[in-house]
Amino acid sequence: MPQAPSRLGVVRRLLAVPLMVGTTGLIAELLLIGHIDTRWQRVPLVLLVAALAVVALHVVRPRRAVRRLLQAVMLACLSSGTIGIGLHYSANEREVMVADPRVEGWERVTRSARGTMPALAPGSLSLLGLVGLIYGWAAAEEERLADA
Repeated sequence: MPQAPSRLGVVRRLLAVPLMVGTTGLIAELLLIGHIDTRWQRVPLVLLVAALAVVALHVVRPRRAVRRLLQAVMLACLSSGTIGIGLHYSANEREVMVADPRVEGWERVTRSARGTMPALAPGSLSLLGLVGLIYGWAAAEEERLADA
């Protein structure tokens, strides 16, 4: 008689759905807005394609090596999104300072956050990276429990 999946296994499988849907949505968004002009703009797109591929591979073939690759890609997504927030914000801040060098303090922060580049948008990449790391943790726990 086949063994019923553990709660952890069910949660991991459920996490795969928003992870893959969200990754696909971000890939589409980056392509639609033309976020491919420079090498740095292509980094999140490459990471998202890699993330989608490795999650799909892990869903089909949940092996330890695939999980390790998944965790590395998700950590890169988390890091890249965080760096992207800084890059978007600093680009906006430069625009603010060119337009009016006298802007300081909280006004400078808020104008920079609301600039032409969506300063917090790369946070979506970080969020997907975090969800992917949780997915990877659940997979590792499943492996650990199966080996015990």
